[in-house]
Amino acid sequence: ARDAWRSLVTVHTGYLGQTSDGRTTTLGRIGSDYTSTMLARGLGASGVTIWTDVSGVMTADPDIVRDSYPLERLSYMEALELASFGARMFHPRTMIPLIDSGIPLRIRNTFTPEAPGTKVDATGNEDEDSPTSVTSLENLALIDIQVRRLGTQLRVAERVQRTLDRSG
Repeated sequence: ARDAWRSLVTVHTGYLGQTSDGRTTTLGRIGSDYTSTMLARGLGASGVTIWTDVSGVMTADPDIVRDSYPLERLSYMEALELASFGARMFHPRTMIPLIDSGIPLRIRNTFTPEAPGTKVDATGNEDEDSPTSVTSLENLALIDIQVRRLGTQLRVAERVQRTLDRSG
């Protein structure tokens, strides 16, 4: 069935999905990218290209670090790590179909289509001395709780979580 799709160009809106009871819903942040990677896996695509407003994954946020530049390659695991620590370009869910299938992803700039962008695949950059990227999470607080009696740890954690939930 996959071979029947090889000569066709399909257009999908992405972003939209369906709940288990049949209601139309959105897939949330990066829903279109997630749709594209799921379709790529299902169709056995040779690659996925995501067109965006930057020329690939940058070494740092260009709004903060003026001399940042696009990386040539990243591994899936590096991309997942960046997503976990604040990079808005990736969503971990988007990467799962690519990791499962080994399909590479390329991030390219819509406004400079001649730029090669960043390739994300299982291998990544083979030069271990090459930089990856710096990212940060804003508006965070670190809470360190120490409990002296071991039997009360679980209850303390639950109380702390409830208090944090109530306070928003």
